[in-house]
Amino acid sequence: MSLTDPIHVDPDDVMSETIGALTRRVEHCGVAVALMDRPWNRDLAHLPQETVSAIVRCLDWREVAERFVSP
Repeated sequence: MSLTDPIHVDPDDVMSETIGALTRRVEHCGVAVALMDRPWNRDLAHLPQETVSAIVRCLDWREVAERFVSP
């Protein structure tokens, strides 16, 4: 499995508005995660580039489904 492969999991396991929860998921599990794009979570400069590259910004649940749920 790569960071771009579709996944079949509970959305709560791969989506959040908070950086901390998603950072832990990326760093400990090595999976891509969806970050609901919000003004308070736009600054990712303090994170390692490897972590940032695994974060997929999404505007809404429709976009999460399009990017993460395979048919």
